[in-house]
Amino acid sequence: MVMKYDSPESLARYIESEWPDFIPAAAAQKNVSSDLLAFAPRNKIYYTRIPEIVRAAMRTPPNRIYDAGAGIGRTVFELAQLYPDAEIVGAELSQQFTGFARAVLFGEDPPKFVPLMANDRRGVDFIAFPQALSEVAKKLKARAGSLDYFAAPAEALSYPRDYFDLVLSLNVVDRVPDPADFIQKVAQFVGPGGCLIMATPYDWKDAPAPKKKQIGSMTDVPLPGFTLETSTHIPYCFRRDILSEVNYRTHVVVLRRT
Repeated sequence: MVMKYDSPESLARYIESEWPDFIPAAAAQKNVSSDLLAFAPRNKIYYTRIPEIVRAAMRTPPNRIYDAGAGIGRTVFELAQLYPDAEIVGAELSQQFTGFARAVLFGEDPPKFVPLMANDRRGVDFIAFPQALSEVAKKLKARAGSLDYFAAPAEALSYPRDYFDLVLSLNVVDRVPDPADFIQKVAQFVGPGGCLIMATPYDWKDAPAPKKKQIGSMTDVPLPGFTLETSTHIPYCFRRDILSEVNYRTHVVVLRRT
């Protein structure tokens, strides 16, 4: 999997897209990203709907959960609260994203400052690590289940096949060189009776996948032993810069392994 998310600008975009409801007060104090307060409720819809879809799909609470291509940790945070007794693993290829996620989820070496997009649309400005993000690790320490998060190719996880009851991969399919191969490899980690939940907006602009590898729908990828249970669309907003955002209609599928 090819990732190009190693700049402060990339981290700023993802912080504002995944954790916008945790940073408006801190941003306002520095007078950067001044419209985050308006943006946060729009993107909160996505991180409300995904847990709802997970709850509807799982017949019993999962014991083992894998987030493949976990970004900077928001989905893992939501799942960790939803299933406090579950073993949860997140894998993300970007070292920068992994480091930020571990700082938030585990309180591990939190940076003194984090980047946000500058109001003048040039580069980034830095704010002190927000207090609200500092509280995340404290919330998760009370969990009974184990939690791990590391830098690794999402499709090449060093866990046995069939290990997880629930595997998610959100907004990753259109960011890899071979989407069908990625889906098939990630699906191998789902155990019998378990679920694979994937989401993507199919945004092929600047995607690493050549045109011949791009897919029209995740449901077109052959997955022997899986049945499609749900195919729906939910809104997802991504911060492009301080004055613009991309509003996706993200395709979500739930497949169950028989």
